[in-house]
Amino acid sequence: MMRQRLVWMVFLLVGSFWSGCGWLDEHVDDGPVSCADLCNGRECGWNDGCECGSCGMGETCNFANKCESTVDCDSVCIGHCGYVYALGCDCDHCEAGLECGNDNTCVDCAWKCDAAGAECGNVDGCNCGGCPTGSSCAADGLCECVPNCTGQLCGDDGCGGECGECEFGGCLPDNTCPPCAPQCEELECGPDGCGGYCGPCEPGELCYGELCEAPCAAPVKPFSGNLTIVESLALGEGSAAGEALDVDEDSGTCSPAYPCEDGQDNKTSEFLEQMSDFVAYNSEMPASPGNDGRHQLLELPAPFVPGAPITVHLYRGKPTPGCDVEATSCPVLVDAHGLDPESCAPRWKLEGETTSSELTAGGPGNVVPWPVHIGLFQPVVMHVHNFAIAADVELGDGGKVFSLQGVIGGAFRLEVALEAWEKLPEEAWTDLGFSKEMVQNLLEMFLAPDIDTDSDGLPDAISFGQKFTAGAATAAGLYSPVSDGGQQ
Repeated sequence: MMRQRLVWMVFLLVGSFWSGCGWLDEHVDDGPVSCADLCNGRECGWNDGCECGSCGMGETCNFANKCESTVDCDSVCIGHCGYVYALGCDCDHCEAGLECGNDNTCVDCAWKCDAAGAECGNVDGCNCGGCPTGSSCAADGLCECVPNCTGQLCGDDGCGGECGECEFGGCLPDNTCPPCAPQCEELECGPDGCGGYCGPCEPGELCYGELCEAPCAAPVKPFSGNLTIVESLALGEGSAAGEALDVDEDSGTCSPAYPCEDGQDNKTSEFLEQMSDFVAYNSEMPASPGNDGRHQLLELPAPFVPGAPITVHLYRGKPTPGCDVEATSCPVLVDAHGLDPESCAPRWKLEGETTSSELTAGGPGNVVPWPVHIGLFQPVVMHVHNFAIAADVELGDGGKVFSLQGVIGGAFRLEVALEAWEKLPEEAWTDLGFSKEMVQNLLEMFLAPDIDTDSDGLPDAISFGQKFTAGAATAAGLYSPVSDGGQQ
């Protein structure tokens, strides 16, 4: 009994101690202690299940949970220089004439840079120097000039080159270009050299070249009634019959040379065959090549008499509003520039002959404005030498021409073509997928002249063939595309 009483007294005393000290209540109320508290003042190691950090390379965690180095920097710095970041050792500097390289060893950098021929940049951990302002270090370790054309349109780029060329006049002292000065002193009308026109002409006059003259007196020139409008144009393929004509009237020569049939010439086709490895081309041509609504017009005598000599007149014109060029006898307005202002006679005509259903006209000596197409750009109207036509003729009632289908042949001067293409908008070149300079080089490389048009024995023009169709039309009147100096 005495023993049981002692046990209960011990429990009562312990309970009073716990209650008086408040340990039990505090432990329960505060909850578990955080790792931040348990790791306070410790750099590494573990404490009551919490990781307090880790040491870096060459260090170890001691019993006080502190990181201490295990690296012998004296040993590390034997043969090394500079700060060895991986081991945390700051070693001595190199002797005079040597530099501390990227591998923390002393090297003769002057010798290395000289041996490599470098004046800048980094060679095997050696800094060979920097470049002065206005230049940069190239991959070969040499300083090269950096062109600077900021705020300049022309003039020196600081490196011996030019920032650009001025289209009109020379570069001004402030490295800008002078504005274009229209050249109209001796011109009544026509292009002013700056993209505009001189003039305008007086009411009732048209521009012929550089002079303003009264147009053809007849309000509607007495056309023969056999007027046709070109409905479609396409590049001929090769030098086979039906694709090209004998432009130089030499049946023994062809372009391309093989296969050769009756001397047909179509150098443009050979050029496109070569260019097809570089760019895509389109052999089809728009019926209105200049995108201005104007078509080529061909006029034959009326009535058409098979077997008789023939004169073909050439004009340009545009269909009247609402006219379908493929409809029968489409009414068209004829460009007055195609008529002599005094006599009303056509300015361009071809002499030829006919058979029962065919006509041929033109040839060497005939120069006619006509759209030239090489498949890469939009067609450009330029003067075509040795212009010729061969066509099948479909007749209607009373000898009236219902339709024509045949081939146009001729040759154009490369320098004239390059000048015309140079004026095309920038997108005409960039749409090809190459720079303008590259396309120009390809043109000059592959587009070689094959026709002698001035009888000096040397080829000076490039032959082409065009397939065409034309339908019946009627003349509804005359008009001038640009009365103050439009293109002829």
